[in-house]
Amino acid sequence: MKNHIVSHVRCSGLIIGMAGLLSATMVSPGLAAISTFQAGVSPTAGYTIADNDIRSTAPTTSEEPNPRWNATGGGAIDREVAKFNISALPVGAIINNVSLTVYWNATGGVSTPTQVDLYRATKDFTEGNASWTYASNSSSIPWTTPGGDFDLLLSTDTAGSTVDKSASVFASTANFVTAAQAAYAGDGFLRFLLKADVETGSGTGGSYYAQSSEQGAGPSFSPLLSIQYSLPVPEPGSLGLIVLGGLFLAWRKRAC
Repeated sequence: MKNHIVSHVRCSGLIIGMAGLLSATMVSPGLAAISTFQAGVSPTAGYTIADNDIRSTAPTTSEEPNPRWNATGGGAIDREVAKFNISALPVGAIINNVSLTVYWNATGGVSTPTQVDLYRATKDFTEGNASWTYASNSSSIPWTTPGGDFDLLLSTDTAGSTVDKSASVFASTANFVTAAQAAYAGDGFLRFLLKADVETGSGTGGSYYAQSSEQGAGPSFSPLLSIQYSLPVPEPGSLGLIVLGGLFLAWRKRAC
């Protein structure tokens, strides 16, 4: 009886030690990969995004379809809401870097290009049915605050190239990564609100090509969301440890 108790204690200790060893060495960050999301291009040619221009001077009227993303100030304040479905990212993706590339529309009528801010939109909207007052006009779902609901400042861009279709980038920030990871863990949609940093003064802000060929300059000039991520992968020695653990458990059933 005494020998059996000692044997049981020793087996228990070995089990705890083996479990600790496996948990300590099983997972480490994997190599980075990049997924891109662009209407008509990737992840597939059928991929689409949703967007809607909202304007202060048309409080209950949708400004879609519109060939541009507008973020302007002055007598009529224009903002843009948009959402990208990023659920195609692999299971378990750990997002490390996010950026949004947009293409300047030199004919957008912005006379004084200035800083444009990209925020996380905190309320869903209906494309083609959103306005300054409503996230969905037909369903009478208002924004909490007219002009759209948003919180985190994700990134900024100084709009204003005179070269049509020139690329401009909302670069990765800690807030941008946080918002993307939360969207991926949530319903899979990363939502944006684009606005001029200063919304006073005629023509301030920026104007970019919108998301699809029928609305803008073609798919290759649609806003491009790039997400760099990594996946947890077993370390080189982990597989051997797993096998060893399995053999140990089989032995324990016989010895303990």
